[in-house]
Amino acid sequence: MKNPFIIFGVLFLLAAIFSYIFGQVIIAIIALIISGYFIYQSLRTSPARADKKIGDITYNGIMDIARTKYNNGTFHVDLENFAKTVSNIRDIIVSSGKMPEFGLDSIFLVYFTQASAENAYKEITKRGVKAQVMQEKNNWYVRIEFE
Repeated sequence: MKNPFIIFGVLFLLAAIFSYIFGQVIIAIIALIISGYFIYQSLRTSPARADKKIGDITYNGIMDIARTKYNNGTFHVDLENFAKTVSNIRDIIVSSGKMPEFGLDSIFLVYFTQASAENAYKEITKRGVKAQVMQEKNNWYVRIEFE
């Protein structure tokens, strides 16, 4: 489970309810306070919110690198098409766990297993983006091509 706070919060809430039913009011109040703390923490540190923040940072980093490389002449793609394509597959890029590597006219997503690279490839091509799977030494790459 990605967020154990909610589990502990519910368990302490159940303990508070049972303690109250059996007449242990002080224990019920303590369990209710602890339950509230854990439930509050689960809402505050939601995995979806954390993933979105990581996704935003990764996306902004990729766009900054692309602009810099484009201005230096080492990245030969249309920036509008690049931004559209990257935003289309943003979740896949973030799930790879590493910052993509840039080529002259493509980016490479790095994976450590063939299965994960092929799964990403299938999802990328399902969204209408040109891609191919490549292996180099110990890593697997999904090359994303821009027209």
